[in-house]
Amino acid sequence: MKNLIFGICLIFSPFVSFSQKTITLPKDTFQLSNRKFYVPEVIDKRKNKEFIGELWKGAFKKSDKITVDGGVYNYLNTWFLTNFKKTSENQTAVKVIIKHITISQSESYSKDVGKIYVGFEFIDIFNYKHEVHSEIIENTDDAFSTHPQRLIAAFRDCVRKFNKSIPDNNSQEIKTEDNAVEIVFDNNDQTSNSNKYTEKPEKIRSANNRNVIAIGYQIGGYTLIGVDYEVRVHDYLGVHFGAGFIGFTGGLKIHTNKEKNSLFFNLSWKDAGLGIYNGFGIEAGDRWILSRKRDFGLYYQGGIFILNHIDSDFEQQLYNGASAPPITLSLGIGLSW
Repeated sequence: MKNLIFGICLIFSPFVSFSQKTITLPKDTFQLSNRKFYVPEVIDKRKNKEFIGELWKGAFKKSDKITVDGGVYNYLNTWFLTNFKKTSENQTAVKVIIKHITISQSESYSKDVGKIYVGFEFIDIFNYKHEVHSEIIENTDDAFSTHPQRLIAAFRDCVRKFNKSIPDNNSQEIKTEDNAVEIVFDNNDQTSNSNKYTEKPEKIRSANNRNVIAIGYQIGGYTLIGVDYEVRVHDYLGVHFGAGFIGFTGGLKIHTNKEKNSLFFNLSWKDAGLGIYNGFGIEAGDRWILSRKRDFGLYYQGGIFILNHIDSDFEQQLYNGASAPPITLSLGIGLSW
């Protein structure tokens, strides 16, 4: 069985390739009012330092590794040391540990959904550790081009949270107008000296439904036509079940990325004739979106079928008296949403 799964992976692996897309973070000057700390050192302890996200492009197409121009550590090292220098004897020295930086994007009807997750750990001279994180999810017309704004918004959000956690000697609460975070970018490459991005605490969130309904030929088992429903139970795992005329199926789908429209490997039980013909399927498949607004598209999968049982009368009829082969090719195609 392991050899069969390995063989399937070898068959489909040439269709999945990787390249790189780079985002550029603009120079950001950030002045934090009532700042109680300064930063003398920044350390990168992310598990994955090669890239900060992946941009998948659908069936049998390449996945772009998303990186930051010049490196995200180099940018943050300059950002912290420049914006958070010591300006008062009352400020506490803190070391910044970069723990997590992840960006992703997906589709939701006619909009893109851009997602940012950032986590920093601040350690003071007494070795007291305080970890903060920021998550921003935003509906946008172009998620990729707006990732830089969300990244800097998350950086600033983490710093504000940490500064607020430090006891104020003057016992004065930090207040900002309407609790909005206003970010001013200083980008020399643009005709204007600055542009603004406002990110409010009540972020736009989209509960992305990654479940899939498919209907078509050999979709709900070995059937002329059937329906299958997949429930995504994990970023990379989904369980599915279906039925049709006449048969049923059920199994596990292993996805290659977190998005709804992703290449998957399908390990399933397939039945025809309610027990007349059944076995185990190992397939790969994907969705080809026809209508992004309605999340409607073509669904297809293909692979091998390992025979478990076939009724003798049906075997005689189907194979003209010959024995049924233990392994055959399988194919399913239909529509999905």
